[in-house]
Amino acid sequence: GINIGIFKRIVFTKTFNTLSTLILIFIVFIIITLYLLYSHTKRTIKPLEILTIGASALGEGDLSTRMDVKANNEIGSLAESFNHMAEQLQQEHLKLSSYMDELERQNEKLQFAHQEILQREQKLKDAQTQIILSEKMASLGVLIAGIAHEINTPVGAIANVTSDIRGRIKTILNSLINIHNMSQEELIQFRSFLKEFTITEYVVEGRLQWKKSRELRQWLADTGVEIEQDLVAILAKFNLFDRDKLIQYQSFIAQPWALNLLDSLGTVNIGMEICESSIKKINEIVKALKYYAYTDMDKTSLLDINENIENVLLLMRNKLKYHIEVEKDLHPLSRIHCTSEISQVWTNLISNAYDAITESKKPDEKGRIRIKTREEKDWISVQVTDDGIGIPKENESKMFDPFFTTKEIGKGTGLGLSIVTGIINKHNGRILVDSIPGKTTFTILLPKDSTNGGVKIG
Repeated sequence: GINIGIFKRIVFTKTFNTLSTLILIFIVFIIITLYLLYSHTKRTIKPLEILTIGASALGEGDLSTRMDVKANNEIGSLAESFNHMAEQLQQEHLKLSSYMDELERQNEKLQFAHQEILQREQKLKDAQTQIILSEKMASLGVLIAGIAHEINTPVGAIANVTSDIRGRIKTILNSLINIHNMSQEELIQFRSFLKEFTITEYVVEGRLQWKKSRELRQWLADTGVEIEQDLVAILAKFNLFDRDKLIQYQSFIAQPWALNLLDSLGTVNIGMEICESSIKKINEIVKALKYYAYTDMDKTSLLDINENIENVLLLMRNKLKYHIEVEKDLHPLSRIHCTSEISQVWTNLISNAYDAITESKKPDEKGRIRIKTREEKDWISVQVTDDGIGIPKENESKMFDPFFTTKEIGKGTGLGLSIVTGIINKHNGRILVDSIPGKTTFTILLPKDSTNGGVKIG
């Protein structure tokens, strides 16, 4: 019994010791496992946290971010790639910043250059305006002698008429004494006499008046009325051949003062008509001259192109009338917006036509300029045709170039058609040219809505 108890105790002791050893080994294993797990987790999770923080910083634009991950695994390789990418991005960003700085500098230079271009364009525009104005004034200078002659003619007529009227007024005043001595009945009849014979058709002096005077004097003599030849001439002058009225008023016709008064009143009446006609002519010339010389070339207004052409022809009439027959075929046109420059177009085209004609015609031979206007659907069309020398084919492509001229030195600037082109383009119009020997036609198309433009030769 003692041996069994001792044996059991020995077995129990060995078993307990073995179990204790196993438990201790298990605990050590667990501790080692936990340590290994912790170490592995630290080596894996921490780099991932670093990667996450670095990616977030890089995403927010911090290109200087780098990941301090020391590992010989995939995470280490990823961190290394990330750092390389960040380095590349930082370098590209620096390059981009440098490019942006350079772009900004170039943009400033471009803006400066653009301002210079705008200034040069303005200077060019001012120069073009000045050239057009100079050409306009030069044309006006050439025309001014003719314009002066055109004005002097009606002025001379007015001067002659007013001188004659002054003497006639004295005759009228002297006649008032005889009128004052008339009875009431005679005065009424005399007023009727003046009214009948002062509103009559005037007979041009000459052979017709002499013939009428002789017939009238013979008839008066046959009716018993003796009258001097110069007084008969007064009756003939005013076409007073109504015999019934002559018999009715023979008491006044036989009196020299009455016929002289009649002559004076008729002359004053005719003189006033001449003055009115002359003043109207002068007013038309001055109006055309005023519009032609208008210098605000950027201001537009509604213009009647026909009236504009008529004004130019009026100013050029003295220049043209000795060598040119002008045919006008002007149809009614709608008014369109134009600047005062447009009159320079007609001046230059007509002047060119005049030069082409005088170069090809004999001094005593007249040429012909035909001006035709039409209104089409979208355009106002103006054609200027001459029967001059024509434009050689080799010059058609150059004739709109500035300073191109076929005239002798001193006879042309070569700016006429160039100026025409500039003005028409400014109005969004078109120019068409058709020329053969002996005939040249320039067609100007001005848009009603200002949508088209350009120069066309054909």
